[in-house]
Amino acid sequence: MIIERRSIWYTIAAIGVCAVSFVGAKQLASDGIATARRALTPQANVEASLERAISNQAGFTALARNFPTEWATMREEMAADIKSQMPIEGVSARAYARSRVFISRQAEATASAPTPALIQMLASEFDFISELQRENVEYCADFGIRGLKPGSKLSLVMMQKLDFIFRDRVIATRQGLDHPQRRNPSEDEDWALVATNMRANGVADSTLEALKNPASASPDILCEGSVQFYRALYELPPEQGARLFGEITRDAAKTAG
Repeated sequence: MIIERRSIWYTIAAIGVCAVSFVGAKQLASDGIATARRALTPQANVEASLERAISNQAGFTALARNFPTEWATMREEMAADIKSQMPIEGVSARAYARSRVFISRQAEATASAPTPALIQMLASEFDFISELQRENVEYCADFGIRGLKPGSKLSLVMMQKLDFIFRDRVIATRQGLDHPQRRNPSEDEDWALVATNMRANGVADSTLEALKNPASASPDILCEGSVQFYRALYELPPEQGARLFGEITRDAAKTAG
C-alpha cells in the first residue's frame, strides 16, 4: 500500500501549531500573576517578573534569545493582560494564542530548517509521544492525530518534554530563516517507505488503515500507530526524514491556521 500524500499522514505530528506552547504559556502566565500585584504594579515591573519567569522555561528562553523583538511584543501584551486583572484562564489563553500565531506564521521557515535542526525536532516529538503512550493513551492519540487540546493536564515530566519541543521548534525556525534549505517535494515512494518501516516494526495493515480513517478507531490503536509513525520517520535517512517532517510541519500549520 502506498500512503497517499494528501491523507491523514499530513496531520499526524500536528502538535506544532495546535498545542506546542500551551503548557509553557500557561505556566508563564501563572508565574507572572504570582509575582506581580496586578493593576497596582508598574508595567515595567510586570514585564521584569515575566523575564524572571522564563528563566526555567526552555521554549520561551529560546524565543527570547532567537526572536527578541517578537518576545518583547508578547511580554508587553502579556503584562498588559496581567495588569488588567483578567482571570488566569484568560491570560493563559491569550498567551497560547499569541505563541500559536507566531508558530503558524513561521511554519515555512521551520520547514526550511537545516536537516539537523529538523531531525532534532522530530527526535523531541518522538521522545514525547513515546513517553506519553506510557502515561496517557488518550493524550497520545490526540497528539498523534490532531495535536494536544489546550487544557490537557500533563505530568511535570511531560510538561518539560513539551517545553523541549517548543525550544527545538524555535531554534529550527531561527535556523530556517537564517540558513534556509531547499528540498524537493516528497514522492509516493517516500511515504511507501514509511509504511514499509512501520510494517517491519510490527504494525498491522489494520492500524495503518485506522490512522487514515481515525474517527472510529480506538485511542489504543491510534496511539500505537502514531508512535510507530514517528519511529518510522526517525528511522529514515536524515535527509529523507527531514524532507517528510518538514512537509508535515508546513501542512499542519495550514490545517490549524
